[in-house]
Amino acid sequence: GYLLNLMSCEDVDECASNNGGCGQLYCVNTPGSFVCIDCDPGYLPNVDGTMCEDTDECASDNGGCDQHCINTEGSFECSACERGYQLNTDGTTCEDTNECLSSNGGCAHNCSNTDGSFVCSCVYGYELGPDGMACNDIDECAVNSSGCEQLCTNEVGGFQCSCSSGYELAEGGLLCVSIGSSTAVAASSAVISILIVLAVGIVVAVVLLFLYKNTKKSPDTPVSIAMQDNPGYDVELKHEYEQLDHNVAGCDQGTDSVFMEPVTNEDELYQQIGDIGIRSIKRDKLKMNESLGSGQFGLVNRGVWSSPHGDIDVALKTLNDDASQEDRVKFLQEAAIMGQFKHLNVV
Repeated sequence: GYLLNLMSCEDVDECASNNGGCGQLYCVNTPGSFVCIDCDPGYLPNVDGTMCEDTDECASDNGGCDQHCINTEGSFECSACERGYQLNTDGTTCEDTNECLSSNGGCAHNCSNTDGSFVCSCVYGYELGPDGMACNDIDECAVNSSGCEQLCTNEVGGFQCSCSSGYELAEGGLLCVSIGSSTAVAASSAVISILIVLAVGIVVAVVLLFLYKNTKKSPDTPVSIAMQDNPGYDVELKHEYEQLDHNVAGCDQGTDSVFMEPVTNEDELYQQIGDIGIRSIKRDKLKMNESLGSGQFGLVNRGVWSSPHGDIDVALKTLNDDASQEDRVKFLQEAAIMGQFKHLNVV
């Protein structure tokens, strides 16, 4: 690494001769020695550290290519995608090619694009040919005459039934009847249709009458809308069942009704409901059955009220579990409005 120069030793620049033997690597001279460092991108030092060898980028994670990776000297390329795909502008990923956009994919009738491919299909009356693209007419008459009672004529994309001499096609286009008998058949069909309509009408009338008799309530039988109880507020019972009348709360017989507009505060609403005198029904006296419907903030179910006069069918309106504070206020306002009408059918 050094040469004698009279009385001193001078460093020898090994890199000045044959790149220090570093081959494709960079030679860096050091005092008394040298080092071979670095290779160009796409190369790595060999075992003895003097030569740069090509790196096969495709050997690691497919070079980042979505499908095909081809190694080149000092580099690589995502050269191509499988059939039915095309290389994206990023040069690495492949996207599906919609073959149906070009000449309908070669399909004679319908073309449906799929991931990496496409499928041809035919309209009614045709079947797909052996090549999977052409559509060939189906001879419907070859299979049980396609339902024709007498004669069947195949047509392009369909078929046509016909009848022998002395017959004509009946309604539906498949069966044949004697010429002149179709009128009688039509008349008979009309009579049967009328009888069916009459029979259905009678059944509907009987059902409606039954429902009317079973839903009609006597004057002392309430159909109630039961308000949801508030667990923290007990409404005092101020009216007995027999004392309910048809007036607005707080109004005497024969006087004009005065409507109390509901307040907008929840606590005040409970107080207003108590002042109006709405009857309170305990929850254990109510049984909920199937749902009747829902509104903006409440649910309505069919139910049964175990009243002092026996079980009574009622509609039960409850507040949604996820109701907002605004919905709770609206629910209570509705209760305050309904409660002002001391009608037999409103509780």
